[in-house]
Amino acid sequence: MTAQVKVISAKKLICVTLDIHLWGGRQALKREHLQAYDSSISTLPPSALASMGSVKICDPEEVRVFQRLKNEAIRLLEDNGLPLLGAIGIPDDKFDSVYQSLQTIGAKFDAAAQDLFMRYDQQVDAWRTKWKRENPGNAHLLGRIPDAQTVCGKLNFGFHCYAVEQPVGAGEHAANGMYVSQLQGLKGELFKACAAEANDLLTKYLIKSDGNASSVKEAITQKTLRPLKRTMAKLRSFSFVDPSANALAELIEWSLRQVPDNGPITGPGLISIWSLARTLADPVEAARIAEVTMNFGPEMAWNGAQQQPTATVTTGQSAIQVEPPRTEVVVQTESLESVAPAIQPDSGVAFPAIQPASMQPIEFGSSFL
Repeated sequence: MTAQVKVISAKKLICVTLDIHLWGGRQALKREHLQAYDSSISTLPPSALASMGSVKICDPEEVRVFQRLKNEAIRLLEDNGLPLLGAIGIPDDKFDSVYQSLQTIGAKFDAAAQDLFMRYDQQVDAWRTKWKRENPGNAHLLGRIPDAQTVCGKLNFGFHCYAVEQPVGAGEHAANGMYVSQLQGLKGELFKACAAEANDLLTKYLIKSDGNASSVKEAITQKTLRPLKRTMAKLRSFSFVDPSANALAELIEWSLRQVPDNGPITGPGLISIWSLARTLADPVEAARIAEVTMNFGPEMAWNGAQQQPTATVTTGQSAIQVEPPRTEVVVQTESLESVAPAIQPDSGVAFPAIQPASMQPIEFGSSFL
């Protein structure tokens, strides 16, 4: 059998890169400053080997807002896109929303920079006076403080948006092959993003603090399902990357319908969410169950995914035996429209290769100034 490799087009993606410059409220500490503090210090390692550290020249709280806004922009892109060609690829149907959100964050950044500029001299003087009074021997460290224009001129929030296409027309140039390979790697990035959300759900909300993977909390709230809903939305946004992405989204939707719509989630519903999170946390198993969902539907795929040795899951004072019925699903590989491409081991994700055969059983386990 000859596998038909699907060529992914980047026409549905807009790449976004952030261009953000911060000021940390610090200044490099020079060796002469240390020697002025203690004349007995005569030998210090060369600057090529070790730095002398830094001096805080204003209250750290005054500049922390800029890092928070940068982190907010990073999370926004990560939640809505995937790494692509050194940027974050955003699906075109989400771009307008992402663009407007970045504009809002940028406006907050500029407002904070304006506020810092207006209060800079007052804040720096208060900081310097405080430390000179409490540590008079270190007063010389605060003698070289830049002015407000210099500092605020370094603050910048910007971003760049662009579309990408293959570098050398439609020819057989080697650069085109590399470009296609990078686009096909989006499937691996997508399943890794799903695994990250699932692991976050497990460690923060499902597994007890004792670290035992089989020790599940007694109950969870409806808010706990948000990571699964975000994962489902991202899979649908990137369904053009591979049909299995939409299939995995269908499986998550089907699983969420098995739990109550309101109130705390306990018992079998809780174990179902725990099992789903564990499956998604392993990109190999997530890819496998997505392929089966695509061919047999979510219910059969989910039943097959539970084929594993009996596990005892502890929830509070009770223990639940998880032992679903075993079901063998036979997949005719010629019916598969595409085969998940193998990903190199050093990428951290390796999708199982499906060997050619007539019948094959599968078992499932902007600058301010």
